[in-house]
Amino acid sequence: MATLTEAAYYTRRAIKYGAVGLVIIIVARIGFGIFATLWKAANPPAPPPPTVAFGKLPPLPLPPQEKPPLTFTLETVTGTTGVFDPLATVYLVPAARGSLLALERATELAEKMDFLFEPVRIGETLYRWTKDKPLPSSLEVDLFTNHFTFDANWRVQPQLLSEAQALSEVDAIAEARSWLSGLRLSPEDLEAGEVNVTYLKVSGTDVVPALSQSEAQFVRVDLFRSNLEERDEEEVVVKEFRILPLDPSQGVVSVLLLKRSRARAQVIHAEYRYLPVEYEQSGTYPLITSQSAWERLQKGDAYYAVIPENRDRIAIRRITLDYLDPPAAGIFLQPIFVFEGDVGFTAYVPAVSEEQILESQ
Repeated sequence: MATLTEAAYYTRRAIKYGAVGLVIIIVARIGFGIFATLWKAANPPAPPPPTVAFGKLPPLPLPPQEKPPLTFTLETVTGTTGVFDPLATVYLVPAARGSLLALERATELAEKMDFLFEPVRIGETLYRWTKDKPLPSSLEVDLFTNHFTFDANWRVQPQLLSEAQALSEVDAIAEARSWLSGLRLSPEDLEAGEVNVTYLKVSGTDVVPALSQSEAQFVRVDLFRSNLEERDEEEVVVKEFRILPLDPSQGVVSVLLLKRSRARAQVIHAEYRYLPVEYEQSGTYPLITSQSAWERLQKGDAYYAVIPENRDRIAIRRITLDYLDPPAAGIFLQPIFVFEGDVGFTAYVPAVSEEQILESQ
């Protein structure tokens, strides 16, 4: 029978070796985890094949341009065009369809803006409403896309400018959003998107940017769609993609406001170019490489969204993968490579592999 001394001895040894064993197990688990992480980094799993859910896509309708001859140099932070995923998601933008109710819906919109008389048809799907008060105004609505342009002729009342007090950025955004909400034109991806505020003044017969709020007479609010987010299995945002219009300075909705002293702000001009996107209906498509996009830019095979004046050489500082806000229905929300450089230069190159694009007719 073991004595108390022997029992204490073996207990101490068991504790000692048990602690050593526990440390070895912990170190082994940590080491295995590090090894597994390094192995996955060095040997990433192959991406799933593209679903190509919509078949071949229509080409992006980038407007033709007269481009100045430009020479580009690559001066990004890394000195390279960057590494991007070989696949990207494409989202459905439903094709616009006219209906017997389209004119009725447009008339309801016109009535909310106090246009009470019958419209005039000025195009196949384009109708115009007019009114005289409080300012001579017009509203043009495309029944096919639901896009509209509102314009009030403030020039007939020059005293408006002498009484003008440009709103603060916060108030201007609130007024623009309130106006759209009253028209029931505040979709979720527009409500959560970025907003740009620009102060404007009258110079001769033109409206030009003002240097500050104090010298401005108008304020323009541009609303953009919210960024697309890519999330991991734990719903953590790992990537964000901008959705950029053809003109990155002009939102998909633009509202111009005039505020007189002791009077409510007036909407003087508005352009609504929003198209709904079915984010739940999507497919993945193969992309060209960023190097291929860079080569296309060098050849002038790109859309110049912003062209600086009096420049013949542009240093490209940043290359990103983003999306083009659909300028027309039925063309899908498609990815583009965006090249940004000196003096605001911005260019777009379609990113989907040309093998998945329909031939232009």
